[in-house]
Amino acid sequence: MTNFGVDFVPLEKDQKTKHCLHHQRIMESHIAAYAKEVIKSLAMQYKPSTTEFGPNGDQILLERTPEELTILIDRGISIAEQTYQRLVAKGWLAEVPPLTELLEAGESSVGFSGGQ
Repeated sequence: MTNFGVDFVPLEKDQKTKHCLHHQRIMESHIAAYAKEVIKSLAMQYKPSTTEFGPNGDQILLERTPEELTILIDRGISIAEQTYQRLVAKGWLAEVPPLTELLEAGESSVGFSGGQ
């Protein structure tokens, strides 16, 4: 069964308990996830009007134009890219080997040697 880029595959045909493999086919990197958070904080759907006010004197909220949203999205992506570059420059990010390499290397490479 596929649901929005995720495959769910039963492990056994007539299984008594529900076990399945969850395989996500569309993934985002950590920098993409951060960029989405920055964009979310910048790109509220509405902005306060500086010229229009409601009957009680409150500012009216106006919907952002597609052009304004494009500018905000580009800004959010730029902030995320600059943040990532600074983190790399400071040595605050570490690359982890692929899971297949960790599994091939044995238990001791992931801290589960159990001998000490």
